[in-house]
Amino acid sequence: MPLRFEDRQNLFTAWKIVETDGTVRYYVTPEKLLVYGGSPGVEGYVWSTPIGGRPPPFGIVIDSLTGVLHWSGSPLSPPGVYYFDLEVTDGSSTATRTFTIEVKEY
Repeated sequence: MPLRFEDRQNLFTAWKIVETDGTVRYYVTPEKLLVYGGSPGVEGYVWSTPIGGRPPPFGIVIDSLTGVLHWSGSPLSPPGVYYFDLEVTDGSSTATRTFTIEVKEY
């Protein structure tokens, strides 16, 4: 079976929360990215930004070993819609996909 991304995962949301006193907080729900197929074996899958691909917006990272999208601890990019490219490999086959994340201010 070829390596492929789960079709239902595409749009993610991150929040820049500005409190009434001006304090700024950031919130990103950790999301496990899903793939199927391939031959992950004992090593599993490895996640990365493909060469020449768009990275996630500032403040968002993808764990290269678990495929979990989460907040890096740094301020997020300004509110807006961002597109980023991910590549996953099992050591013998590779899949690439573009994802979307919207940074909203609350």
